[in-house]
Amino acid sequence: MGIKFRVLFEDETFSAEIHKASVKLFLSCLSDLTLYAVAMVARAGVLNDAELNALARHCHDRAHRAALAEVPPERRPENAEAAFANRLNTVRWADIPDGPEAFRGSEADLIRVAPVSDQFKDLDGEIVANSIRFRWHDVRDQMRKRLRGAEVAGDWRQMPDGKG
Repeated sequence: MGIKFRVLFEDETFSAEIHKASVKLFLSCLSDLTLYAVAMVARAGVLNDAELNALARHCHDRAHRAALAEVPPERRPENAEAAFANRLNTVRWADIPDGPEAFRGSEADLIRVAPVSDQFKDLDGEIVANSIRFRWHDVRDQMRKRLRGAEVAGDWRQMPDGKG
């Protein structure tokens, strides 16, 4: 973008594309983060796979609805819930790594959804991938410090609305 940075963001077409890409990337990050957090709960060994899937679906759906409440429907991806459900159908909780590999989906999507030419994606892909890798590092550390899997599992089972 260089010195045309401000001009590009004032362009309605470019701004709309950036917004669409940001929503898609948010949903990809939410998917990665949800699976990572629920995998931490899984490691506590309290919930079975069906309960873990229900917990993941519940967390993802609530965060998805809350975060995109202000986003106009035409700017929301149509298949976001289905994409997460498909991912959830293939997940093996014990196989979700406790490191940067857990966030490869959002890393790939950052490059895939960026509204730039394929040439720029090829040339800057590794730099961009490193930027999101470094961002996830602190998130993982904070989750490890704060999330207590057995307590989350217990709370989930006690939910009065039958979610657990």
